[in-house]
Amino acid sequence: MAVFPNTKPTFILTMETIILHPGKVLSRNDKDIHFITSSMLINLYGIDQRKFRVLVSKDWNIKGIHLCPLYRGNYKEEAERQGIL
Repeated sequence: MAVFPNTKPTFILTMETIILHPGKVLSRNDKDIHFITSSMLINLYGIDQRKFRVLVSKDWNIKGIHLCPLYRGNYKEEAERQGIL
């Protein structure tokens, strides 16, 4: 795919945006606090990065699907609920 200066591929503009909010979470299993990185969130939620534009931000006002660490650890269930699987 050729990309010309000052142009953006149109498929990127039409993709749904997922905003990741890495952070700490108290584990329900071992009661320890874990820091969940953006890479870990992508794997836990099963995000296909070819289908979504993925951003990492602290801003909850960005339009898109917001995903963060979950206490219950039900990431796949939440991904299905959000329509990303």
